[in-house]
Amino acid sequence: MKSLLLVAALVSGLSAAAAQEAAPAAKPLTLELNGARPSEKGCRFGFVVTNGFDTALDKLGYEIVLFDKGGAVKRMLVLDFGAMPAGKTRVREFDLASIDCGEIGSVLVNDASACAGAGVEGRCLSDLALSSRAPIRFEL
Repeated sequence: MKSLLLVAALVSGLSAAAAQEAAPAAKPLTLELNGARPSEKGCRFGFVVTNGFDTALDKLGYEIVLFDKGGAVKRMLVLDFGAMPAGKTRVREFDLASIDCGEIGSVLVNDASACAGAGVEGRCLSDLALSSRAPIRFEL
């Protein structure tokens, strides 16, 4: 009976270790498309960005592409999220002039236009995780 318990414990421990190894590591930088709503200028996009790096970002910016519901490029632009302290979450809103929110089918993060901070250069795209609360696809 003891040997069966020992084998069960060993298998359980190996399964847990394998599950941890198979699970993808969490990305330290997250960007959420929190919403898109009409504004006086056009469409106001809200983003929630979290710097999970253990160092501050002196500059953070992304080149964004808006696609209409048919998949055609509607507009390319650069959004400046500014400096981000380590471990900080911030909300940023951007008014995009002459854009009808209802026409946007997806938003693509095309590139990191700014990524500066000790030891993070070049990681603002590779270590980025996206999510969306808006009825708009948000992708890399």
